[in-house]
Amino acid sequence: MITDKSNFEGAANSLIGRYTELSRKSEEALALFQKEQYEEAYETMLDLARKSERATLISRKLPTHTGNPKADAEIDTVLEEACPIQMGFIMRDWFFLRMPPLAYCKDFANKEYIRGMLYPALLRFWIGKPIARIPNGVIVLRHVFAWDDRANRRRDYDNVETKLVVDAITLYLLEDDSPERCEVFHCTAFGQEASLDVFVVPRDEFSYWYDGWKTDTELCMKNLRGTIPKCWQV
Repeated sequence: MITDKSNFEGAANSLIGRYTELSRKSEEALALFQKEQYEEAYETMLDLARKSERATLISRKLPTHTGNPKADAEIDTVLEEACPIQMGFIMRDWFFLRMPPLAYCKDFANKEYIRGMLYPALLRFWIGKPIARIPNGVIVLRHVFAWDDRANRRRDYDNVETKLVVDAITLYLLEDDSPERCEVFHCTAFGQEASLDVFVVPRDEFSYWYDGWKTDTELCMKNLRGTIPKCWQV
């Protein structure tokens, strides 16, 4: 039974209008591309990406307006299936997380979108596990590009919303994100699929990570385990 009828109807009508606009923008971008007006097609697709992000946020909220008490939990399940995030501890007891790549522009990297994807995944992983902390660590943000993704190979890290990711990782694994306790390192690698890979490495082991793991996008997925190493447990 819908208990929030006005909000439900308002959100549903807004969503209908937005998806109609998305369809129109997609057709417009395709027509420009077929005419070899690539720059115009690119700008149209950027606008499409922006509108799509906003429509996604409304879609996530819509089930909650029905008053169903299971809505929030079931939305989390849908997100888990649609935006898979893998995490655990790997060789040398480092923490590793792989998630879908963030938007290429901060305008599109909606904070609510990232929170809705990342925080529930971290919570699911840590339920029933002991608290984990290291006193001094390096958070590595490795931006992985697909081998055939030529358009986005050169990307300014400052144009990617990574602060939310760092904040979330710090909450679960570090004392705080002050310069004395936490450093952040960005790098680029190439793999079969695009992703954002996050490592948390003790500061005194970072050089070892850099020399052996910086570009290897497959090694980190081997022996991924969900148990918290004793050296991390508080």
